[in-house]
Amino acid sequence: MPKKTIPYLTLSAIAVSLLIFCGCFKPKPETFEKKVSLMVDKLSRELKLTEEQKKTAEELKKAILEKRKELRPAKKPAEETDIKKALTDGLRSEKFDAESFKKLLNSKRDKGDEMRDFVLKELARFHAILTVEQRQDLAKIIENGPMPGIGQRRERGPEPEKRDPDRK
Repeated sequence: MPKKTIPYLTLSAIAVSLLIFCGCFKPKPETFEKKVSLMVDKLSRELKLTEEQKKTAEELKKAILEKRKELRPAKKPAEETDIKKALTDGLRSEKFDAESFKKLLNSKRDKGDEMRDFVLKELARFHAILTVEQRQDLAKIIENGPMPGIGQRRERGPEPEKRDPDRK
């Protein structure tokens, strides 16, 4: 092979690899707000919502985003999370205070429970405005897995066969 073709082949292989990678890679939305907006847009399209239904879906989206802001205020970039700080401080101290750490975890869990209850109420409101066909379509969308770009997981192959302990 002539010496001049090796660099061209290398560059071509790199270019093809980049094209394949860039074509297959879909970045995930950066923020919760963008994720929720993508979900509402997709549901509006897939379920063929009427204008009145779209208006209600937008109201629900705004309510969920406001509730999230209420329960989870924005963190400063350099600020550590409360849990991480409490854990590391507790581990560095002479005696680890499990009770105070447990109280902190319970307060976080309570906020999560409150948000979950709120979202379920909003889901019931959304369900009430859908037609029977739209409800069936929504169930199919959920059965088919996560919405594109939002927490997508790669398909896993079949489970590996368990190895016989007696076999070497």
